[in-house]
This record gives sequence, structure tokens and C-alpha cells, in this order.
Amino acid sequence: MTRFSLDVLKDDKAPATALLYLVLRKYGTECFDWQPEFLRDEIQQDFNVKLSDLQSDKLQAAITILQTDLFESQWEVFKTVCHLLNNTPDTFEDATALEAEEVASALAQYRLIVGPEGTPPFSDEVNAGVGVVLYNYGMSEPPSIFPTAMMPDHAVKADPTEKSQALSQLYDERTKDIIAYVQSIVKE
Repeated sequence: MTRFSLDVLKDDKAPATALLYLVLRKYGTECFDWQPEFLRDEIQQDFNVKLSDLQSDKLQAAITILQTDLFESQWEVFKTVCHLLNNTPDTFEDATALEAEEVASALAQYRLIVGPEGTPPFSDEVNAGVGVVLYNYGMSEPPSIFPTAMMPDHAVKADPTEKSQALSQLYDERTKDIIAYVQSIVKE
């Protein structure tokens, strides 16, 4: 596991799911109670690798998804975690807009992390935020991958089929890519 673990830990494109898998395999769920800096230091010492800020942040995003309902309940957390799950550095202070494609890609990883039965409902705040993102993408109705999105009242009605299919395809492809990546770790 060590050689491949180093490759994953050094790979800024590694999905948060893969980082979470390695950390759980090495430390178990007790590491969820550790301070982020302590976990980062442990990983760096145990694997003799310098963990990038992005890798550390992605790992914390995955832990946040598993340990709290902040991703589902607070728009700013949802937005930041979506950026991180898309390998984009982000902080709560950044005003970086969220794109519909980023939501689709992040949802793929989110659902793999929490499992099919573990997705709590999204708050009105998150549903409204995603609705604005989807509206800016050119949609007037929520796509199948996020049916609870609350579209703005002023959304001009348009056929959602093409854009919904594009987001679903992106979601499906990202899911397959993440599963393949994680399976490659398990085989090591």
C-alpha cells in the first residue's frame, strides 16, 4: 500500500474519496476527531510525504461530509466543498462562483462518500443556491441529479432535457472515474 499511497497523496488530482480511503485504512475513524493540522502532520510523518494544501483541504472536505450535515445545510460550506471536490483550492472568503458542472462532479463524489442510503435532504439555503447556479447555466427546471434545487421565480421556461442530460452524463462519468481510481488503490 505504501508506494501507491505516496502516489495518491502526491496527486493533486486524486479524488477526495481516495484520500479518505487511505486515511481510514491507516488510522481508522478515530482520525475524524483529530485536528486537521494533527492529521496532516501524521500523514506527512507516516508516509514521508509533504501533503499539499489542496490535498489536506480535500481530505477535510470528505471528513466534513461524513461527520456533519454542513454540506447539506449551509450554502457557503456546500460551495467550498464543491470547489475542493473539483480540485479547485477554495476558502470561505473566496468569491469564486460555482458552476453547474462543478456541482454535478462534486455530487458524484459526495454520493460515493455517503453511500446510496446516506444522503440527508439539502436545506432550502443550499437548494436555492444550487437553483441560482443552474439558472445561470441556462436551466429553468432542476436536473435529475439535483431534483430539489429551487429555481428562481423569474426563470424563463426552457426545455431542460439537453442540459439535464449533459449534467447527468458528467455525473455518471465522474462516478465511474472515481470508482476506477479507488479500485486501483484497493488492488495494490
